[in-house]
Amino acid sequence: MKQKLADPIRIMPDELGPAPMNTDPFERCNLWLLYSALAGGIDKLRFVTLWDGRGGDGPGGTAHMYDEVKKRTGRVTWLDMRTL
Repeated sequence: MKQKLADPIRIMPDELGPAPMNTDPFERCNLWLLYSALAGGIDKLRFVTLWDGRGGDGPGGTAHMYDEVKKRTGRVTWLDMRTL
């Protein structure tokens, strides 16, 4: 599978270096994933999440990613676990 990739694999710490002080690593990871997806074209990005709508036990969880995608693209599909 690796040989079939059009682009080389990019690894966040190698690309960005160490996280700055007072940067949450989970939020940083969410934003890395989001920006990497946006690089392929905003029109191609869709965020689908199976989520209970609650905040997690810290920053950088599903709520964070949901909010970040919503404010950048608005293309969010939320499968609400509470209604299943």
